[in-house]
Amino acid sequence: MLTGDKPYQADDSFAVALKHVNDPLPILPPQLARFQTLIDHMMAKKPEERFDSAEDLIAAARQIQPLHEPAGLSGTATLPPRTQSAPSADPTTGAGASQQNTSAGATFPDQKLPWRWSHRLAGGVLVAVSVLVLAGVVWFNPALLEQWSLIGMESGFCKRDAPLSAQQQQQIDGLWVAIEINLDPDIERLVSPPVSNAAYGLQEVLKIDLCNERAKQQLSELPARVLAQIQARRAEGKTAEALALAKAGLVFFPDDTELQRMQQELE
Repeated sequence: MLTGDKPYQADDSFAVALKHVNDPLPILPPQLARFQTLIDHMMAKKPEERFDSAEDLIAAARQIQPLHEPAGLSGTATLPPRTQSAPSADPTTGAGASQQNTSAGATFPDQKLPWRWSHRLAGGVLVAVSVLVLAGVVWFNPALLEQWSLIGMESGFCKRDAPLSAQQQQQIDGLWVAIEINLDPDIERLVSPPVSNAAYGLQEVLKIDLCNERAKQQLSELPARVLAQIQARRAEGKTAEALALAKAGLVFFPDDTELQRMQQELE
């Protein structure tokens, strides 16, 4: 809000986060230099260098020297006198009549409306930078950034080293055509035959784009569908087919305990 620009800029949000952690604090232009100390404390990389409380922040903001007021503007604006309206008299008891006589025409003292530009600007700074500091605690903590680098099925964050190329996107689109066919309930080639199955296609998508949330979601749902297939084959008395499905499923999901249990029961 001070300069109209973001403190750090980069090609993606992850790169911006790294700048918040590693890059020097931004330097304000000369006309805003009196806010530099306030900004430095609020955006400090080390928590011990930040303000300890909101009270300390407000106290520091109040010490900022005000701007010189433009010619022709006074420091305050005076509101016109306000006349208090008289209360209505009760038609049955006449209550309020005496109040009407004494209060009618009574005026309040002149009221001053604060109008110092520096105070308004400081208030905007406090709001904007407070939001920035809060966001920094949540998103730009170095410990959280370490978690961002743990890209995988269990991670809630993911970043691409570079945007997908047109060729990569074309490969993914082609894989999805085959995946959707294999996932069709009437076909359900989930983990077999080799290569021509949904699990293989999904893993190929993730080799190209590790951040593909659609592929991650579909792949996470496959073990349950494979297990349902195995149970259906078993109920039909097709034990060999059920065992083959269990073994094929464990190729893609070796740590799935339900598939492991099913294989042991079928062998």
